[in-house]
Amino acid sequence: MATTCQKFATGDGRSERDALASSAVTQFRAEVIVLTLNSGSSSLKFGLYRATASQTEKLLTGEADSIGKDTGKIHVTDAPDNAQTNHKVSMRNAHDAVRKIEQILIDSKLPPPTVVGHRIVHGGPKHRRHCVVDDQV
Repeated sequence: MATTCQKFATGDGRSERDALASSAVTQFRAEVIVLTLNSGSSSLKFGLYRATASQTEKLLTGEADSIGKDTGKIHVTDAPDNAQTNHKVSMRNAHDAVRKIEQILIDSKLPPPTVVGHRIVHGGPKHRRHCVVDDQV
C-alpha cells in the first residue's frame, strides 16, 4: 500500500489519494501498473510499480538527468535483481526525455502502465494537503 513520505508530508501520513488508489484497485482491477513521473528543471525521475489492494511492488526506477544538454544520461534500476544500466543520450527537452524513457520501458518487456501519476510540487495557497487533481483543482 502506498504511504505518504513523512519527510515531506504536511498531512497525517495516509492521504486521501492512498484511499482512492486502493479503492480503484479493488473495485476495477486485481492489479494496476503505475508509472510515476517527477519532473524537475533538468531531470525527470520515473518509476514503474505493480499495485494490488494489499501491496505495491517496485518493478523499475530511474532518472533522466541533464535534460537540455548534449551530455544527458538516463540511469535505470531494474528492481527484481537491482541491475543498473546507464544510457548516455542527448535530450533537448522533457519531451525527448519522456520518449527515451518510453523506449526503455518497451525494451524492458515489463507490463505497460495502466495509469500514470505525476507529482505536482506546489498547489498554491488553496492546496496545502494531498489531493486528487480534478476539474475543481
